[in-house]
Amino acid sequence: MSEETIGLVWGVEYTEMWEERMKYFNIQKLDYTEYAINAFKKRGGLHDTLLRRTAIEGVMLPPWLNVYEDAWIKRYIECRGYEWRIVRRGALHLRREGRTGYTSLDMKIAIYADSILRLEAPSYLAFLKALFGLPAYLYYGFRSGNNGWEIWKTRVSYRYGLLKTHSKCRFEPCEVVLRYRSDDMTRRKIDECVTAEIE
Repeated sequence: MSEETIGLVWGVEYTEMWEERMKYFNIQKLDYTEYAINAFKKRGGLHDTLLRRTAIEGVMLPPWLNVYEDAWIKRYIECRGYEWRIVRRGALHLRREGRTGYTSLDMKIAIYADSILRLEAPSYLAFLKALFGLPAYLYYGFRSGNNGWEIWKTRVSYRYGLLKTHSKCRFEPCEVVLRYRSDDMTRRKIDECVTAEIE
């Protein structure tokens, strides 16, 4: 926290209420902490997070962005030249965290935010891996008491959505997050591109 170059400090989140999620990880012999850290590196996170005021000064979130706002803020901090740090010993959440609660509109917005911020490169291989991974999703879902069919459908539709949106709404991520507040033309282009697709 004393290092002026650090704009964000993030802690891995833990909760005793994650029975379903943790069973799914344990059945696959996945290390949850490493999984969470890799997810943060891609898209950030705002739980268990400290933000330096100067690092987020001037940030503006789009009105349509009700998911992946953590990715927007992380990208903003990075584009302003700040670094981030991870604390493996995070906080214990006293909340229920079974299902995501995302609507189909939220998922569309997430895909567009992912594409605009270039969080994950779209890949035919990743799509095919998810598509043909149905037996594994069903197996691990059954073994862990989760709905493998729903997990598979969500993963496949997300990967397919990334492939579809890659050519649309092509922007330079730093230009987007840094100029969104101050440049009306940039803001209008981004908002029009996304809202035309999600409405």
